[in-house]
Amino acid sequence: MGLWKSKHSNVISISAARDDRKEYCDLCHAETPYTRDTPISERKYYLVGCGQLCPDCYRWLEAEGMSDPAWRFVDDC
Repeated sequence: MGLWKSKHSNVISISAARDDRKEYCDLCHAETPYTRDTPISERKYYLVGCGQLCPDCYRWLEAEGMSDPAWRFVDDC
């Protein structure tokens, strides 16, 4: 069982067993529609240097001005 708090909200998620084949958002740990073997070129919401994000976290970063292609990292990824 895992407990995670999103960096940009007060939402806490509790997760039981996680499927190790799935990709999870590197910020909020939500499950994404991708598996680990999905090529990065075929994914949405992937940031080089950080990893896979969910649509909500990606939009939040975009609103903060941090999804520019020149931006390559997120603190504490």
